Formats: sequence, structure tokens, C-alpha cells
Amino acid sequence: MQHLHEINHRWGERFRVDIPVHVTVQALSGIDGRLKNLSLSGALLNACFDLRVHSLIEVSIVTPSWPRPSPVKAYVTRKRHEDVGIEWCEFAHPAVKDLLRGPALQMVGE
Repeated sequence: MQHLHEINHRWGERFRVDIPVHVTVQALSGIDGRLKNLSLSGALLNACFDLRVHSLIEVSIVTPSWPRPSPVKAYVTRKRHEDVGIEWCEFAHPAVKDLLRGPALQMVGE
């Protein structure tokens, strides 16, 4: 069985991050989570909530330094324990591109 970090079906490079987020799924909002890696096409999200595969979610950045809290829609594509792989509904969403331009990003595997 492959693990989430071993699957690489992304368009672009993944960058290691540690970004707090709030996740909204259906009528539930304010689910705390953290982005663990990030790419133009998706991310690895850690959340203490059972997010089902194929669920449509919204991910909002919650750091005080983030200038515009625009939620980014995504689908849950795979999961393993509390980690879920997500794919952005809009490839290279402007908020994701802004995050990738930020300082202190590391390529996964470094």
C-alpha cells in the first residue's frame, strides 16, 4: 500500500509548509487543520476531523500575517489517518500562488 507522501500525481513541485487553516465542509465550519505541503494543484492537509474522500471543502488561511482570507475550494482525493490529500478546484488559485511566493518554503524531500 502506498502512503500519501509516496504518491506524486501533482502538477508542479510540492513545498513543505506549516500553515494553520480553517476547513469548512458542508454545514460544518471552523475545523482546525494545518497544511503540511503545498503545490499549485493541491496540498497535504492534517485535520482532526473525518474528511471523506470526494468531499468538497473550503480551506481558509488563519495566520494574522495573511492579508486576505479568501477560502480556496478543494476536493479530498485521498486520506490516511488524520492526513488528507486535497486537489484545488481551481489550478493555481491566486491565494495558493501568493502562498508559494512567500518566504521559508522548502521543497519536499529536502
